[in-house]
Order: sequence, then C-alpha cells, then structure tokens
Amino acid sequence: MKKRWNRLDLSVYLTLILLVSVMFPLFNSAPALSSNPTGWYWQNPYPTGNDLISVRAIDSESAWMVGSKGAILRTDDGGSTWEQQTSGTSDYLCGMAVVDSSIAWAVGGNVFNSTPIILKTTDGGNLWSPQSAGVNAFPVDIDAVDATTAWIAGGILSSNTPVILKTTDGGATWVPQNPGSGNLLYDVDALNNNTAWVVGVNGVILKTTDGGATWVPQNSGTTNVLENVVAVDNNIAWIAGDGGVILKTTDGGATWVPQNSGTDKNLTELFALDANTAWVVGGNGVILKTTDGGATWVPQNSGTSNYLYSVSIIESGCSWAVGVDGTILKSTNGSDWADQCRGVRNTLMEIEAINNNIAWAVGDGGVILKTTDGGASWNSQNSGTSNHLREISAVSENIAWTVGMDGIILKTVDGGTNWISQSSPTPKWLYAVSATDSSTAWALGAGVFKTVNGVDWYVVTDQFSGNDIAALNANIAWVASFGVIKKTTDGGATWVDQSVPGQFHIWEIYPVNANILWAVGDGGRILKTTDGGTNWILQDSGTTNSLYDVVAVDATTAWAVGMSGVILKTTDGGNSWVTQNSGAYDSLYGIDAIDPNVAWTCGMVGTILHTVDGGAGTPVPHLTSLAPESGPVGTEVTLSGSRFGASQGSSRVYFGSVQATQYNSWSDTQIRCLVPDGINGTVQVTVVTGAGTSNGLPFTVTYPAPTVTSITPNSGNQNSVVSITNLAGTNFLSGASARLEKGTKVINATEVVVVSPTKITCKFNLSGAETGAYDVVVKNPDNQEGRLVAGFTVKTAPNPCGGGGSASLVLFGVAMGLISLAGTGYGRRRARNSQG
Repeated sequence: MKKRWNRLDLSVYLTLILLVSVMFPLFNSAPALSSNPTGWYWQNPYPTGNDLISVRAIDSESAWMVGSKGAILRTDDGGSTWEQQTSGTSDYLCGMAVVDSSIAWAVGGNVFNSTPIILKTTDGGNLWSPQSAGVNAFPVDIDAVDATTAWIAGGILSSNTPVILKTTDGGATWVPQNPGSGNLLYDVDALNNNTAWVVGVNGVILKTTDGGATWVPQNSGTTNVLENVVAVDNNIAWIAGDGGVILKTTDGGATWVPQNSGTDKNLTELFALDANTAWVVGGNGVILKTTDGGATWVPQNSGTSNYLYSVSIIESGCSWAVGVDGTILKSTNGSDWADQCRGVRNTLMEIEAINNNIAWAVGDGGVILKTTDGGASWNSQNSGTSNHLREISAVSENIAWTVGMDGIILKTVDGGTNWISQSSPTPKWLYAVSATDSSTAWALGAGVFKTVNGVDWYVVTDQFSGNDIAALNANIAWVASFGVIKKTTDGGATWVDQSVPGQFHIWEIYPVNANILWAVGDGGRILKTTDGGTNWILQDSGTTNSLYDVVAVDATTAWAVGMSGVILKTTDGGNSWVTQNSGAYDSLYGIDAIDPNVAWTCGMVGTILHTVDGGAGTPVPHLTSLAPESGPVGTEVTLSGSRFGASQGSSRVYFGSVQATQYNSWSDTQIRCLVPDGINGTVQVTVVTGAGTSNGLPFTVTYPAPTVTSITPNSGNQNSVVSITNLAGTNFLSGASARLEKGTKVINATEVVVVSPTKITCKFNLSGAETGAYDVVVKNPDNQEGRLVAGFTVKTAPNPCGGGGSASLVLFGVAMGLISLAGTGYGRRRARNSQG
C-alpha cells in the first residue's frame, strides 16, 4: 500500500523518501501539461493514475482535484469528462481551497527541500499563476475565507518546524504568523477573517480569534497525528487523525471530546455539513458517516481498499472522495459510492502501435488492451489466460504475438478478436518477442526461440538468456543481457558477443536499421551503435533512473522511458536527451512511436499516456483580456495573457478567420496589433503559436457610416441600363448594397462590386423608371447608410424621329421615296467587296 506523505508523519516520510531516493532516485521534470491534449496526457486509467490528495466540490456537477506530479483535474459534467489543467509544476500538490467556480488556490511543494508551491486561478483554471510564499516552507494545506483572505498551514520538513502564512490581498503577499513552538501542521480551517484552527503532529491544536496575531494551544488529549480540522461555527468543530481518532468540540475548543470511530485506520479528512452530519475518509478505503453529531459513526461501502485522502460534500448529496492511484469515488445520495476512474489498473509492460489510431498494450493478469481510435477508448481483449504478459509484437493491425509467464505464446490474426495459444518450446518465462512478418518471430527467455511458419516454435539456443530480443528479419537479431549484447546474422546458428561500456542490465534494444541501434538499461544508461553493434557508445541521458524501454523513429529521433515516470527524448541522434514531463509518478515500462510527434507509453497501475505533439507539452497561449473590446478597422488592440512567446516569430493573431498583419509589439504576456480589414460584427480573437491556439475573446468591429460624394455617370435615360463606373464615397464595406430612391420609388443596383472603401461599381436598370432626381444610397452590412441627395437623374428617353440622327434621316428618306433600303444595303456590300 502506498503511503501518502502529506497526511502521514512528514518527518518520518521524509526520512523514508530520502532513503528511497538514494536507491531509486525520483525524477523531476518539466512543467505539467496543459488542459488541451499537449505533451503527454492520460488515457488509462482515466482521468489519471496518480495519487489524488485533495478534492473540492463546487456544485453538483463541478469539482477540482489535485495530487502528485502537479496534477490538477476539473470536471464540469459530474465526472463524465475531465480537464487536465496546467499547474506548471511536477511536484506534489496536496491542498486546495475553492472560493467559487472561477477562483481557487492549490498548494504543495518539493519534499526534499521544502520549496513551496502556491498557485492561484481566477478564471476557472485556464491559468494557474504562481505566488511567492516568502519563506522556504512546505505548504500542506490551505483554506480561503474569500478571494482575498486565506491561511496556509505547513512547516519546514528538515527541522519539523511549524509554519502558518496568511494573505489579505489575494496572495500578492503571504505574511508569516507565529504558531509558537511545536511540530509540523497538516491542516487549517478558517471560519472568517478572525477565527481559524490548525492541527498537526503530536496532537497539536491551535486556534486564533484575532486573525492570527496570536495562536492559542488547545488540549487534544492525544499525541496522535491530527490530519484534519473542520469548523461548523465558532463553537462546534471536528478533528480527524491517525489511529481512527475523531475529536469534537462544542465550546470553541475549550474541551475536545473523543468519539468512537469504530476503526483504527488513519483518518485523513472529515467534511461536515452541519453540527450533526459529517463524513470522514481514510486508510483501506474507509468511509464513515454520522447523522447524530458523532454519537455513532456508520461505515459505508467505498468499494475500494485504496487509501482515501480527501472528501468533499455538496448539500444536495453529491459527494466526492479521492485517493491513491487516481481513485475517484462519487455518491449522488451520500451513501452509495461508485468509482469514477475508468480503465484497468493492471501493470502494463509493453505497448505496440500500428498507426495513429491502432495500438495494443499487454501486462499483468493476462490483460490485453487495444485501441482503434487513437486511445480515446481502450478495450479489453480476451487473452484466455491470467498469466502475466511481458511483451507484444505486431506486424499489422491484424497479426500480432504476445508472450509471458510459463512460456505462454499467444497469436492473433484477426486484430485480437481471437488470441490463439501456440505450443511453447519452454515452460519458463518468456520476456520478449520480436516479429518480422506474418510467419517469422523470435522470442527470448531461458534461451532463444523462433517460428518461421507463424505456428511452430523451436529452440534456437538454450545456451544463454537475456532481457530483450530485437530482430530485423529471419537472419539478423540482437539479444540484450547483463553487460553484453549478442548478435546473429545467420538466423541464430551463431551468436557474436558485442561488448558494451560497463556491467549493467540492458533492458531493451531497438534497431532503426542494420547499423543503427539504441539500447537502454540500469542507472539511466543509453547506448548507441552506428555500425551494427561493433562499437557501442554510451550517451549522456541526464538521469540515473533506470530506463526500461527505448524506441527510435529514425537515426535522429528516439524516446526512452523508465523509473518514476521518466521520459527522455532526443532529436539529434542522442547527442542530447531532453527530459519530458510524463505527468506520471510510477514507472513506465513500454513505449512505441509512430513518428516524431505521435507516441504511447505504458507502465504501472495501468498507465497509458499519449502524445500527439512530440511530448514537448508546451502550454498553449492564454488570453485574459483585450483592450479595447471594440473598434473600427485599424484600431490598436492590446492583448494581455501568457505564453505568447518572447518574440513573434511565426506566431500570429487572428480576428475570426482574418489574420492581423500589423504588429506594434510582442512579448510573452502582451501583444499590440491593429484590427485587420475584412471582418464584420463580433469575432473571436485568438493567438496562434507553435504550441497551439489560445482561448478566444470577443471583439466587435465597428465602422463609421458610409458617405456618398459622387456618382459617375450621374444620369441615365429611361428604359436603359446604366453602368456606374464610380460610385464614390467613404467607409464602404464588402457586401454593401446600393439603390436609387425618389419618394417611394426604389431602384436597386445589380452587379454591385465594392472595389475599395471609397469606390463601388454597379448597374441600374431604368426600365419604367420615373423621371427626375433620385437620392443615391449605399447601405453597409451593419445597416449603416450613406446618402447623396438628388445625386442621380433619370431622363426621358429621346424620340427616335426627332433626334436628327442618321437613323432618323434614313427613315425620313425612305418615307419620302428618296432612298431605297435595298439599295443602301447593296451599296455597302459592293463597297466591301470592292476592297477585297
């Protein structure tokens, strides 16, 4: 059973964890992941397999949770889906205070050096901003009175010194208060700006009624660690502690009366709705409830034996409890509890990806999982065995082998619908399998084994064993072992030892091709060869954590994973290995990659993590405000937020779908740019960087009303179509319309083209139009109009007989018998003919 550090004796835990760190060093990594799917994010168990240490319900649908590896989770749909929020740390978060759905604090730190972490959000967790504690102490718990006033309880781990901090300005400053002598403090509960209790090691209880100017000790009557205090009002409060301790006061703490919990398990958190109704949770999945003020505490069935660390209740009966390995319990009636964390928790030893959508994972208890949707869902397949499975190798989305305990060999040819047991040449463990096609596969255990027809297995050699086997084809394969790598080029008839620098377990080997291979092992060692293994060069991994698996995309890009959630990546052939934040506390045993961006890894407690951005996990930009929030094209807008990047580079700002082109300044927290042309109404402003797209904030584009100054031509005859070559003015918008108006008479323009903000071309059909002066009107899409009064005149159509033109003369001549139409045409034809 895992022990959680913050609710147990921290001084004891510190000693233990430091001892463990000498043997198995913990892994500290880069900032935690964004709420968007960046970096490495959890797919199984969902939403996490990390310890969850504090839960705070907001309402019946919404809750926040924090835990190990800087985990911050939030649900707003009752636990159906979870948002993984960016904490900016990979250390423990163990305390949380929620003011409302937007404002909350989370606290924790580094157990080795007491480095404090205080985070606050004012926007629902989109952005968690660090605050300075002002002292190098470990904050174990926080309680907030409102958005400005809060207390922190904790201590300096190395000296077992108590620390109390208070803020009255929203966390801009945290002021130390004097708790007097004593031990580490584990919990704080504040009634108001003046009254609060703290509890901790050796049965300590302190109370203040003057805002923390003085803290007065109260007699608990026990030396047990007191984990949690909850005050109902100035007089009534409960305390829960180790060994099943429950204390209650009804006189403000003058006396604390023990209550019979009925358990000797450590009780970690108590939550009271009122003076009579409360719940408490603790070790071995214990949940107790009282409805009579604590006279009796009745056990409830939690459905788990996992350690529970925190509980939070809403008056409607919606209840949450969280604990070890991502345990999330929910009750809708305060009595019946159901596990909300979905997926298997069997240790997974290997993962094999076929493409962006299809992958398998295998592990303890014969578990086989498969996804066909990129990991959105992982479905169990029937392996037909409870034997532990150690490795899987697939040659297509249908054909794969897996091996494991007692020499078990399973094969599928239908994508895992059926796994068929094949006759094994050994009754002993098989640790690895490497398939090169549908007929050829190698296996490794207490010897090397092979099939060349896809069914029948035979012993290649029983002269040595190893940890992993990697084959290129039916002839070439490598075996990784302790202090040596063996190679065959003749199908296993002969094996040549390849020397490696140092004596250590080599756990995994991966060939890119016949010449380039990587291998990883104990103590963070990474080996690479570029000559097929004749020479193996030790690379600097930057960690001493043992590495259990390696995968290479090509000669330059590879990942390695191992103890304590370590993930390393190289993009320069191994000259440098960069630590990536896995977001996982436990060891990772398998990894596979499709390309430099898409990869999966798996490990303890059923961990499956996925990345689609190469694992970098650079948080996407975040917008907090726009100033102004409206204005015309060309207005300078100041965008405030975070993670924009120190310089613009290829990053950009979008107003709706239109990119801004003019920028006056760019920094990580502020951008000043001009509103681009080509947008109307209200649009979402976003910032796009290499890490992704920010949240959007609304901006309303406003325009001055259009004006009409002239029209060319400015007149036209009845029964004609007039082409307007220049309807001139200002502030014309794309999509504008034009019309002529004379009283109630309206002539709408056709073929309207907004050439520029100052010019429109169009046509007016004057058929049947009334003569006289018309107003020229332009209407923009925002319904603003411009008008040129009497700007256009419709004239009477000319009389064809009275115009004096050539046509009239010809008709007059015909009428008088002076001209022959036939003769006229004939003459024209003769003239053309005479020219040609």
